[in-house]
Amino acid sequence: MKAKLKDYICIDLQRAFRNWKMPVGIFGVCVAFLYNSYEPSDVVSWISLMIIGTTLIMAAFIFSIYPYATAFCEDMEHRSNMQFILRGSSFSYACSKLLVVFFSSVFTMLSGFLLTVFIIYLRYGLPAKNAINNIVDAQGHYYQLLEQGNYMLYFLFAGLQIASLAGTLAVLGLVCSLFVRNRMLVYILPVAFFYVQDIMAARFLGVIKGSVFSLNGIGIQSLSLTVEGQSWQMFYLQIFAILLCSGAIMCWKMGRR
Repeated sequence: MKAKLKDYICIDLQRAFRNWKMPVGIFGVCVAFLYNSYEPSDVVSWISLMIIGTTLIMAAFIFSIYPYATAFCEDMEHRSNMQFILRGSSFSYACSKLLVVFFSSVFTMLSGFLLTVFIIYLRYGLPAKNAINNIVDAQGHYYQLLEQGNYMLYFLFAGLQIASLAGTLAVLGLVCSLFVRNRMLVYILPVAFFYVQDIMAARFLGVIKGSVFSLNGIGIQSLSLTVEGQSWQMFYLQIFAILLCSGAIMCWKMGRR
């Protein structure tokens, strides 16, 4: 009996979430976020100034990628990839890996981020009224929630934005693993792409216009200040486009094998 997509997903979910790498990744994300170059006045200012103050933010992304981005590498090392494909199809096999790698990384980053928010909240608390007005005036993403006093939703939406970016980088690492079997490169190359893409966007389009297309600008900096053309809808549209292209590359590469 041929395996279906849901069968592949069930197997991959078990491998991703029933894995010691998951708690290590969550703990690593939290530790990386807590290492700040400045002492925040409150939990909201920590989020809005994350791009400036969080020295190890790239390490946080690497820890979020850690749990399952090397899934293809593991399958190829144990020579189980062809067995999985023969039991179903290369398309279902690739789609399952993409979905589970993305959501496992989203879960890791979001869990580590919210844990960090909770720790910083216990230490510094919520901002005063005048501080909230200054943050609202800056008009970062989701500032309307702060204006309405919906702190929990603000933390959740900000976390989901960063987590979605982490999931996308994890999928890019998964794609890289089809071409390079070095696990360290699978963790490092997506972060390198993140940096290079940001530099190239600023170089060819300018700092302001480039931040509309830069993953760094639209994914992290926009939590502090948005520029014309930036929106959370545009961010998730770019994420979807990258995932779609990654899926196409994976299916093409699987088909050739």
